[in-house]
Amino acid sequence: MDDNRLFMAVRNDKINAYHHGCSLVEISPKPHKDMLECVTASKYLTRSGQVKSVNGQFELGSLEMHTDLKNMESRTSVLATMQKFAGSEKEGITPLLKTNPNVVDVEVAFPGEKTRIDLLLAMQTGSEHELVFFEAKTIFDGRVRSVG
Repeated sequence: MDDNRLFMAVRNDKINAYHHGCSLVEISPKPHKDMLECVTASKYLTRSGQVKSVNGQFELGSLEMHTDLKNMESRTSVLATMQKFAGSEKEGITPLLKTNPNVVDVEVAFPGEKTRIDLLLAMQTGSEHELVFFEAKTIFDGRVRSVG
C-alpha cells in the first residue's frame, strides 16, 4: 500500500503503519507461510455508527465495515475516522513525522512498562549523535503546569 499519509515503524518482527499517531495496521509474517498477517482496530473500520439490537442481543450483521484498505476510497474514510481518535497531542506530532527524516519511532514502549513515549528522534549534537525522546502535551494538560 503506497500512501504518504502513513508513517511506518519497525518493531521486532512487525511493522506498524501510523496515521496521526494511531496505528492503522500491525503487519507481521505468518510462521512457515509466505503470508503476512495484518491486524487493525475494528473501531477504525466501522462504516455505520450504529449496531441494531433486538431484546438486548446485538445483530453484528447490521454492522457495516470497510473490508479493503487497498481501496483508496475506503482507506481515505478509515483515515478520517482515525483522525477523530487521534487527539491534540497526536495531531501535534504529525507534521514532525511527515517532514523530519530523523524520526526513529512513535509510541515507544519499553518491556515491562505500561506507559509509552510519543516520539523518538535521532539528533546530531555537535559531533555526537543522540536518541532524544519527546512527550507531546497540550498547554491544557494539567501535567505540564508547575506546582507551588
